[in-house]
Amino acid sequence: MRDRIKFKTFMLGLIVLGFVCSASAGGMAGVSQMRINVGLVSDAAKSEVEGIFAGYGGRLVSEIPQLQTLTFVVPQQKVISVTDDLVLNGLVKFVEEDLERHIEIVGEITVVDNPASPGSGINAVPNDPNYPSQWGPPCIGAESAWNVVVGDANVIVAVIDTGVDWDHPDLAANVDTGIDYDFVNTDADAMDDNGHGTHVSGIIAAQIHNRTGVAGLQQITIMGVKGLNAQGSGSDSVLAQCIVYAVDNGARVINCSWGGTGFSSALLNAVNYAFDQGVIVIAAAGNSGVDTPHYPAAYPKVVGVAALQDCTTRASYSQWGHQNVKIAAPGSSVYSTYWNNIYAYATGTSMAAPHVAGVAAAYFSYNPAMSRTSVLRHMAINADDLGAPGVDPYYGYGRVDMYPPVD
Repeated sequence: MRDRIKFKTFMLGLIVLGFVCSASAGGMAGVSQMRINVGLVSDAAKSEVEGIFAGYGGRLVSEIPQLQTLTFVVPQQKVISVTDDLVLNGLVKFVEEDLERHIEIVGEITVVDNPASPGSGINAVPNDPNYPSQWGPPCIGAESAWNVVVGDANVIVAVIDTGVDWDHPDLAANVDTGIDYDFVNTDADAMDDNGHGTHVSGIIAAQIHNRTGVAGLQQITIMGVKGLNAQGSGSDSVLAQCIVYAVDNGARVINCSWGGTGFSSALLNAVNYAFDQGVIVIAAAGNSGVDTPHYPAAYPKVVGVAALQDCTTRASYSQWGHQNVKIAAPGSSVYSTYWNNIYAYATGTSMAAPHVAGVAAAYFSYNPAMSRTSVLRHMAINADDLGAPGVDPYYGYGRVDMYPPVD
């Protein structure tokens, strides 16, 4: 069931600039190696491209056949030469360095050492004992929405991240370990080894009304896809592969709480692949507080999410700009599940994105026949306008609203 495909692409216009500046260690002793993503003009070009790389001491490390994309490792000093050969022979659409992306967290995660114990539910809606510490759900209308829809297990949300603590007592019921995958360690166990992915997953789908811990926005199925290592970093080639895997294994929504400033054709093609298959890709807008394009949020077919510090105010760290921000959601001091069966507060656009993923899941749960286009249209229409009237570069369409759409 798991296609072990790997995805890489690279834009011709960025070739020399990006390559000369950086390299990754590995390969022959004393020789700096670089990972390169290549987009083929056709399947027939593959063997010739492999031969050219081999002639310069390079080797193929992965590929994504559906996207005619290959990833090679080649000595750094040979990058310009191999690129020239590929271009002059008309074999590639793009060639680029395999850049790194990172999780979007501001400051330190605050672990709660003594979370409320099971069975100590208070008189709240829902009865999860730590729900009063969650300002996000009531801010986006979850309590009203829960009277209408609490989720459909047939709706799959892929969390491409550091993995997920799939046996966390507040998550286990909603994580399907039969469809998860770890592309960092190349095995079928996407267990979290950082905590970030577990925090994101809990915002979307921690078990609700179970007198334990916190309440997720919807009771849907989480597909854990590990594309970020224990330090919260991952390459474009691996992350693009994760997106393709999620699409091919039934995800209707993909959450990407990570990113970076460098443009990547590999990621662009991956998110376009998802879009063409009717899948919604949601991404963190970035935490630098500027309007610099932040990818994948800045790609046209991705829902970039700005962070709110309260229900009406954009967080100062949240990146802005029409290319980065389509909508806004709670992102500061967000309380959720964390690895090793505990809970924690975290801040960043990483936390805002899964609020929007939860809303998309609610729309699909309310009406499984809704198309991607319909969900995105209703999400824009339902958003509560903030900032300047209409769509603006700081809040996009406004604060996301979870109440199901009514045609």
